[in-house]
Amino acid sequence: MKHYLLLLIALVGLTPAYAQFDDNDIFANTNSTPFAKPKKHGFFLGPRIGGTMTMMTQPEQTDLYDAMGFGFSGGLAMKVRLGRMSENSDGGTGIFGIALDLKYKLNSVKTIGIGGDKLNLGYFEVPVMLQLYPFYKNTALNGLYIEAGADFAALVNKSPEAIAVADANRYAIYHTGGLKGFDVRIPVGLGWTLRKGFDVNLRYYISTSNLAENLKCKQSSLELSLAWYFRLAGRNN
Repeated sequence: MKHYLLLLIALVGLTPAYAQFDDNDIFANTNSTPFAKPKKHGFFLGPRIGGTMTMMTQPEQTDLYDAMGFGFSGGLAMKVRLGRMSENSDGGTGIFGIALDLKYKLNSVKTIGIGGDKLNLGYFEVPVMLQLYPFYKNTALNGLYIEAGADFAALVNKSPEAIAVADANRYAIYHTGGLKGFDVRIPVGLGWTLRKGFDVNLRYYISTSNLAENLKCKQSSLELSLAWYFRLAGRNN
């Protein structure tokens, strides 16, 4: 886990070094020079941090899930926005976009395990999102978008090693050593990229597979995050 966290910190720290700081207004309408070819698309990169709320279905064997838990996420966000709002607009102000994150996310849920154990699962995730900007012709609402896509998640850490549950009918022990190391989630969300590159994003992730063969339950999570995008390409002048 330490190696992944150090990698994410390094990526986030390097972002401003490669960003263009001359003008952070990513939706500015600047006229191109007479001999410049207008750029159609924009490429953006920046750090993202957020908080998560995770829910879980009950396993088939016995009750386990008690209440949702809180976690965090952090990493690097990037996106390509296609087209232009108008002929005089910079590239990257059109109706469609493609976004991709590289991040660590902690999913945590409360269980009814003896001792009040929490099930904490840390993932390295790569969500790939198709974004639609329905109000791209409106200058004030140009950055408002809805999105959907696929999230590829690899398990990098987990705790505890086992959760013991006792009820009226049985005593069960769930071992986390057999958890699946990979999952594909379906994320849907909405967001708003404000002027100066600040982005507010809300996503809901739906898991498509059980946690393990002997732990037939699925997790879903709600994530609220903030990003700060820097334009790397697409300005006309």
